Amino acid sequence: MRRVLAQEFAFSLAAMRSYDWFFFRSNLMDSTPIDTAPTGSADPNRPGPAASPRSCTASEALELEVLRHLPNDLARLCYLSSLFDANTGRYRDHGRSPRFGDEAAHLAAQKAHEEVFARVLRASMDLWRQFAEWMEDAPETSMNVLREWSANKTYLLLAPRTALKAEVSVFEGHMATVLELFRSY
Repeated sequence: MRRVLAQEFAFSLAAMRSYDWFFFRSNLMDSTPIDTAPTGSADPNRPGPAASPRSCTASEALELEVLRHLPNDLARLCYLSSLFDANTGRYRDHGRSPRFGDEAAHLAAQKAHEEVFARVLRASMDLWRQFAEWMEDAPETSMNVLREWSANKTYLLLAPRTALKAEVSVFEGHMATVLELFRSY
């Protein structure tokens, strides 16, 4: 059942992603990574690597390279849930895995997904505003996703697997309300 929902969610995400979203995401994935290794030289007379003042973590890289560039928490939630592989139960972040390792990238994506999900739960009316902004930006695409999410509740796959059932129920209530409001939009 979870696999079928994952496939439906993938379809939902595919419907949501316009050319601009693919272009934006590919630019993020291919963007120059932030410094994670020593560069330059501490002494200008001695060439060679010098320790950078501070190395970043996989979580910081995810935030700096991707999440801060997304317009709102709904977009971040969609992006982070797209990194989750339901077949393995792990997050697959190909942008950070080569630099930080699979485990660190998995934990960073899981932590970010949980944090964004918690923010969405606390800001239910803000979710309505984010959804409205998205509908104004891409009305045809958003109507397709609205129909898909309403019919199949694939938006439930936006919740991290670690979320409590009560949290998922609250999220489901928020999304049901938002979807109901936009059916007449």
